[in-house]
Amino acid sequence: TVVCLWASPKTLVHRIGDGTGRPLLTENIEETLAGLLRDRSEAYADVDLVVATDLASPQSVAQSVASALLDQEAA
Repeated sequence: TVVCLWASPKTLVHRIGDGTGRPLLTENIEETLAGLLRDRSEAYADVDLVVATDLASPQSVAQSVASALLDQEAA
């Protein structure tokens, strides 16, 4: 099972900070991230499970993933 943990560009900018150590993020980080998400949208559409992480704690995300995987297994 392939799981995509999705967040908006704005959330990603907040999490990443100034992009130090991330060669793709040297200028206008939010715009670059939005472009990367657009460019990768077809690949992301093929995943088995997408979990939105914008407003979720790590524990909540883990719970969502575990619950969805258990549901898939039971089906």
